Amino acid sequence: MSDILRSIIFFIVVIGLAFLFLNLLPYIIIIGIIIWVCFKLYKYFKIKDIGKKQNVNKKEAFKKEDSFEEMKNEAVDVDYTEIKK
Repeated sequence: MSDILRSIIFFIVVIGLAFLFLNLLPYIIIIGIIIWVCFKLYKYFKIKDIGKKQNVNKKEAFKKEDSFEEMKNEAVDVDYTEIKK
């Protein structure tokens, strides 16, 4: 008799948990979508901020480089030998 009672209680608990899960499922999905969107927005703005910093660094590096005209023809002459195969 106790096996039947234990089986009935187990069945009721499983049905109750399934019912509770199905009722909470829409809320779980909505919360998951909100968290996903927040992570995507965070990543988008982080990449955008890094991109701005890199553009600024590129502009500063370009300004710091000497152009060929400013070098006053002080180019380095490199000797090389051609290798025949």
